[in-house]
Amino acid sequence: MKLFEQATALCRRGEPLIFRLTHTLTPLLLVLILVCLVASAWFHNQRQEWLAQQQEMSLKKARKAAYQAANEIDKTLKMVESAARSLAYELNAGRTHIGNLEQRLREQSKNTPLIFGVGAAYRPEVLKAYLTGQQDVSQEAPLLAMRGGAMSWGSSGCTTPELQPYLFAPYLRRNDQNNRQRDLVMVNKAYDYTCGDKFWYLCPLGLDPVNCPKPQVDSWQEPYFGQASQRMVEEFSLPFYAPQMAQQDGQPSGSVWANMSLRDFKKLMASMNFGHSGYGFILSPKGKFIAHPDSDYIKTARTITAEQLDGGDDLYALFSQAVAYGTRVGEHIDPLSGNPAIWVFEPIHRTQWVLGLVYQKQDLLGHPRVERLQLIAISLSLIALGLFFLLLMVRLFFPAGENRWWIYSWLVSLFLFIAIAGAWYTVIHYPIYKDGNSVSLDGYQDQDSIQAQDGTQTQKSHMIMSEWQVEQFQKDITGDNADKHKLRGDMPVFVPTGVFIQSLNFVDANSVKLTGYLWQKLPADAEGCGLDERQQALDSQRRKKNKTGAEPLGFWIRDPQGKCRAISAGVIFPEAKDIDSASPWPFLESYRHASADGGLTVGWYFDILLRQRFGYQLYPFDVENVWLRMWHRDIGKNVILIPDLSAYPGFNPVSLPGLEADFVLPGWQLVSSFFDYKAHGYRTNFGLANVEAKQNFPELHFNIILKRRFLGAFIGNLMPLLVVSAVLFALVLSTGREGRVEILGFSFSGVLASSSGLLFGVLIGHTELRAALKAAGLVYLESFYLIMYLMLLLVILNAYIFAKYPHCKLVKWSDNLLPKLIFWPLLFGLILTVTLHQFYLSF
Repeated sequence: MKLFEQATALCRRGEPLIFRLTHTLTPLLLVLILVCLVASAWFHNQRQEWLAQQQEMSLKKARKAAYQAANEIDKTLKMVESAARSLAYELNAGRTHIGNLEQRLREQSKNTPLIFGVGAAYRPEVLKAYLTGQQDVSQEAPLLAMRGGAMSWGSSGCTTPELQPYLFAPYLRRNDQNNRQRDLVMVNKAYDYTCGDKFWYLCPLGLDPVNCPKPQVDSWQEPYFGQASQRMVEEFSLPFYAPQMAQQDGQPSGSVWANMSLRDFKKLMASMNFGHSGYGFILSPKGKFIAHPDSDYIKTARTITAEQLDGGDDLYALFSQAVAYGTRVGEHIDPLSGNPAIWVFEPIHRTQWVLGLVYQKQDLLGHPRVERLQLIAISLSLIALGLFFLLLMVRLFFPAGENRWWIYSWLVSLFLFIAIAGAWYTVIHYPIYKDGNSVSLDGYQDQDSIQAQDGTQTQKSHMIMSEWQVEQFQKDITGDNADKHKLRGDMPVFVPTGVFIQSLNFVDANSVKLTGYLWQKLPADAEGCGLDERQQALDSQRRKKNKTGAEPLGFWIRDPQGKCRAISAGVIFPEAKDIDSASPWPFLESYRHASADGGLTVGWYFDILLRQRFGYQLYPFDVENVWLRMWHRDIGKNVILIPDLSAYPGFNPVSLPGLEADFVLPGWQLVSSFFDYKAHGYRTNFGLANVEAKQNFPELHFNIILKRRFLGAFIGNLMPLLVVSAVLFALVLSTGREGRVEILGFSFSGVLASSSGLLFGVLIGHTELRAALKAAGLVYLESFYLIMYLMLLLVILNAYIFAKYPHCKLVKWSDNLLPKLIFWPLLFGLILTVTLHQFYLSF
């Protein structure tokens, strides 16, 4: 009742202040227009300066990364060139010849392990002249008879039949099963290397003036599928001049070549640090992809022109300019993510190749929070400028009266609604991460938690985007307290682990069901482990079959003290429930494959229900992180899971690695997926006397970032509230006496009854929302219900004053016009205030 008494006291004070200000409205609007104009210009100028600064910093960072990566590639290519040049030099000097060529190839391959293969091909006419009496070839002739001779494919080819027995091209290549082993392949047994498109042989010797018009003593060739290599290779070749085969015309004796597999180039690119959102590729002089995260680019011989989409800079033009003039930078859509991206083209002058880097533009231009604040400041100032200008026009050109007041009300309401919609649009395009779901882009921190802005403790995370980061992480972990680990004999053991999610379903607000596959790559047993009787007994126990019929798997390692330790295979999902804990290994083994190095790859199928805390405070504009937290089965041993990124072609978070292509998730949009580590402290030794309580232990997480689709939540929650608002406005319109009492049927009891019914409906919707989300704090959409409670209270208060104090000037003016005019502006103003506070001021 005190509230009603205060309201009636306000009525008795006389004419409201707003009516006394009508005479000063025109100068006030002029001042407000000037203020908004200055504010808009200032905010826009600040944003342009910020964008220029961010773009300059990001481009500098991108150029530096491209330059460093190009230097690393150049060093690798130099090693390949050096192998070929060294072999050619020895052939030219006579120290290497047919008799010891194979031995020298093995030595050269051993000294340069990065190359895939190295070989030498002799010109058949030169070799024939050499072997038919010009020299004593008693030692070389038997070798040639064994290694050379007629080709298996018959007499067709570019070499005449009488020269075919003198084709001789030994090639030593890396073994597919064992990288340390080298296999000898006689190229001349596979094909005639003197014809066709064998540019590695023809171009250095000047035998193909059509395809090699420019004289090139040595050159890198376009990538091709090598019949002898049995894979896509990139080759460097040059001629050699054997002194025992010297020609009077000075022609070379043959060609030497060395090559790298395009798989090696992909690994080389994966080993480089391009940040959390960038990726790199290599283009040949003709614009063909030599290396790319997506292997299909190489298999289909895709070119840079195929990447061109509508709009943006011409990528082929940037590539061509980089070849001719140096580094080039442009903006274009990233085909992998569909987002605007910065493209950097850096020439590799040794080969006329071009290194390309692609960075997501949004990730380079700063933190989304700054972007949101700038955009909303500019938008609000422009919206206010437009509103005040239109109000001034109405003030100047519309006659005074009730209609002009209604125009004022509708204009203010419209522009407030536009401001709300603009704030929503901004937050949809620049999502907010909150309540522990934020993804830290910092490096691995030796802290188990950080203080969040809302006062909660959130774990620090270390995102893993490339194999380079995996290697760096392993080095950091191994280096920390290395002496302590050696003393205790528990040096970290790293087990590559991968995940593939087939389905995801929200069971309730805090439970999510996942199905998919998990696999681990187990190394071969350490040499000498598992051989003595005691270890054999342990191994026998380890190999006993469980209920599912599958063998418990693992491997043996040797610690720094020389003691053998058994490491089990498999993981534990600590947040999972409804798993048969009675089984030694609750997941169904799907496959196992032995690798050439003695290791084993094992995969399991899982169907689990996870209990997690999600942050619904921004509902329906929330972005959630569904994470799969993994422990190794041997909790008492220092075993750390590392992501098996080699199993994901083109690992990029926005390309959704590890997720089913046809992922069905109603009401949600997939944003990204990635691995990361979170430092966690257990504060217990799990009852194991020889194990210390683990602090800041890195736990592997597989994260799936989801963004809620706004439309579904809008229809389900906001539409009923809009209907209630419209009914409330109709109740306010019913408060009038001037000839409309019979039509509108106003009575305070009627308004009270109608408001009570609306209140009951709002309460039901509010209760259902709280029950569905189970959020600990206040949800953004929940504030709409609180605002509706306030509007219901104000409508009832206005009806009470109108009925009991008919002479109060607050309700007497134009037959209770003021409450009708301010209804929608007040409602949208409150919503805008809550929106700005929730999305922009609290972050």
